[in-house]
Amino acid sequence: MMVPGIRLSLRLAVGLLAATSTVFSSAQVVGLGTTQTGATFQLATGLAKVVSDKGGMQMRTQPMAGAAQYAPLVNRGDIEFGISNVPELHYLIAGTVITERPNPELRMVARIVPWYNGLVVKRTAPSGPSPI
Repeated sequence: MMVPGIRLSLRLAVGLLAATSTVFSSAQVVGLGTTQTGATFQLATGLAKVVSDKGGMQMRTQPMAGAAQYAPLVNRGDIEFGISNVPELHYLIAGTVITERPNPELRMVARIVPWYNGLVVKRTAPSGPSPI
């Protein structure tokens, strides 16, 4: 079962990719850099399937150890897309924290899904919050 917000986000992403398909008109297959496991990989796999089924182009995931590996490939144009969160994208463009070289050609083209983060503590932690 897909969350409605994610379904809408995927539709918007497919629409955006379809609109940019003229840029890739000579390419039948586009690459999507992603991590090897976890939520980013699952999101990339779902996105690639929807784009391939409905977007008028074939998208293939290209799993790597992390965005620091695939961002330079996207920056050079060797891979067409990569998945990143906003702080990570900032670091990748600037060449700080997770990579040593800047990637100035990276651009965000879609906000696919909001990433909610929170702090986690042991339930019995003395200074921890009340359980939800």
